[in-house]
Amino acid sequence: MRAYRPPLEGRTDKLRLDFNENVVGVPNRVLRRLAALSADEVASYPDYQHFLGVLAAYLGRPPESIALTNATDEAIRSALDTFVERGSRVLIPVPTFAMFRFYTELAEATVVEIPFKSDLSFPQDALRAEVQQGAALVFVANPNNPTGTSPSLRGLEALIADYPETGFFVDEAYTHFLKRSALSLIDRYDNLLVSQTFSKAFGLAGLRLGYIVSQPQNIEQIRKCASPYSVNRAALAVAEEALRDDRYVLDYVEIIDQSRVWLSQALQKLGLPVVVGEANFVLVKFGARSRLIGDRLARDGILVRDRSIDHGLFGFTRITCGTLPHMQQVATAIERLLKRKALLFDIDGVLVDVSASYVETIRQTVLALTGESIEASVIDAYKRKGGFNNDWVLTAQLTRDRGYSISERVIIDTFQALYWGRQPDGEDGLRLHERLLITREALSALSKQYILGIVSGRPKDEADDVLSRFKVRDLFDAVVTMEDVGAKNGKPAPDGLLLALQQLDCYAGYYVGDSVDDMIAATTCGIVAIGVVAPGVDSHLACTRLLETGAAEVMKTINELGKVLRE
Repeated sequence: MRAYRPPLEGRTDKLRLDFNENVVGVPNRVLRRLAALSADEVASYPDYQHFLGVLAAYLGRPPESIALTNATDEAIRSALDTFVERGSRVLIPVPTFAMFRFYTELAEATVVEIPFKSDLSFPQDALRAEVQQGAALVFVANPNNPTGTSPSLRGLEALIADYPETGFFVDEAYTHFLKRSALSLIDRYDNLLVSQTFSKAFGLAGLRLGYIVSQPQNIEQIRKCASPYSVNRAALAVAEEALRDDRYVLDYVEIIDQSRVWLSQALQKLGLPVVVGEANFVLVKFGARSRLIGDRLARDGILVRDRSIDHGLFGFTRITCGTLPHMQQVATAIERLLKRKALLFDIDGVLVDVSASYVETIRQTVLALTGESIEASVIDAYKRKGGFNNDWVLTAQLTRDRGYSISERVIIDTFQALYWGRQPDGEDGLRLHERLLITREALSALSKQYILGIVSGRPKDEADDVLSRFKVRDLFDAVVTMEDVGAKNGKPAPDGLLLALQQLDCYAGYYVGDSVDDMIAATTCGIVAIGVVAPGVDSHLACTRLLETGAAEVMKTINELGKVLRE
């Protein structure tokens, strides 16, 4: 099993927008009921029957159709314990609530995940195809967490009706925000279980109270498998008080409806893609910066949840909606983070012309080891494909494609000797054929508007050498090189860009590069990719490929950068 480790520590005195809790709280009368618990009540085991009657009246259901549970977690586990055998197929549309998989694995059933559609809508047709193959139970969240999207009740009912031998567990933790429920289907289908909770809209997450609603014969079986005292007396007493007048819940839902719309619009104005669902949260796409931005917001006292590990949600952060002042605080904090702009550069082909150094080193290394001569245009064609940010890797590939098997060590040693020079003073090294493509004065002017940094696939000593030789090293507040991220985590992976942003304490900006890998790394990271045509390559092919792989703009020369940034 994969352990579930939610970040529960260090949340006190912070704006808790990470677990979709009610951040307003409950009325004083509800708190007074908690404080008024008598010694006798605390010392005795809970009696469910009275509260079941109160809850049944609230739901408009008979008490025998309801089973109380220790929040939704126990509801999920009880359903599995009751209706699912070891090895049975359990279907779970993903991404969704992690506890579905957690308890299914604990039950030793077989998990079958059905991905949501690319727009994060419910995978109705794909789910039907899997149910046709047979399943003991299907988990559906309505609305879904963490996407906020929902299945249609008509579509859901069609599945329940067409496959009566399959159980359907519909989790409605956010039903108050959705304002429609599968409870209306209970009387027509004996293969439907609906769970709801007091943790979200009612604001009682700390007391852990939920329930399952189904036909009485199902509830009778579930009660056999459940602990007789899993719900505590304090939860029952407080929930009863909350149900006496749920006006505060309705008012809270109205507040959340308004703040969800406001926050979504505020984030979109900042240029951020937003998924607006029907629960009490929104999903915003920061790209690979998601974790960094979340960590930075936490330092400012605002907790949000990076959902990048969930299927299909790489780069997404979930933000719980609170009051309008809460949302204004969040939007202001994010705007402040994105206002400070980084301007990051690759070195080769961008700041420095390497057509007579690195490109020539690749050519001469292949010639020395294979006896075969290759043209610079061939090297350019390989780089346009992507995946060859590391010139050692490209050189090795060129030798393999010519039928030679040469060790990595020999390739690197030959390459480095040519680049640095075979003489002790290095005066015959190809590195000395490099030239700076932008003036120090131009870089200095840019540094007055942006925080400058370098993200290069070069080894650190070579990056330091070229920046020092051209007397521009002092203009860059961060220089990230091969050793900082490891050769295997170089571009197109965004690791180097993320490290630079973290070092600069910047979470927005631009990356200027000349390759496919540069553009992919920038767009994955969530910052603006600006392409530049490197000296000596086919300008038309380079422009086309850079635009195809994410460049917002492509320059014929780095000296157009000031104009591009102004535009």
